[in-house]
Amino acid sequence: MWRRIFDWGTAVALMGVLLTGAGFAYAVVHAQGLPEGPQAVLWGEDICTQCRQRMTEKLTAAQLLLKDGRVLHFDNPGCLFRYLSDREPPMAAAWFHHHQAERWLESHEVGFVPQPGGWMGSGLGATDARTPGAISFQTALMRAGEGHPGCGGVQHASNR
Repeated sequence: MWRRIFDWGTAVALMGVLLTGAGFAYAVVHAQGLPEGPQAVLWGEDICTQCRQRMTEKLTAAQLLLKDGRVLHFDNPGCLFRYLSDREPPMAAAWFHHHQAERWLESHEVGFVPQPGGWMGSGLGATDARTPGAISFQTALMRAGEGHPGCGGVQHASNR
């Protein structure tokens, strides 16, 4: 009786269909590619990946896009730098909210200036890379790795 209900040929064909469907779904998801800009933040709901505080301050926010497509939120540049320094994840892109304007800056176009009393003590405000006195993304990341004070371990040279 079981031979009539369960046929190995049918089972193998069904597995083939299921595997083909799963492969197709995987291909569709990855064909969409990585996001090309910062993703929406649910202010007051999303949590900083590093310090676990709620995302409430737009002018200090940062985002990290990993190569696997995950987008991580940070409540300030220092938290993002500490995360990168501690974990060295496969980064695809990073964005920082300008500390005085309603716009985001990608890591290749951002600079950081002292922001007295900066959120969580990082002391950094994101600005245009060409701003006089601004330090680069790479310099800020290096300083985080050296363990400078603040949530993100980053302190601007003029703050020392």
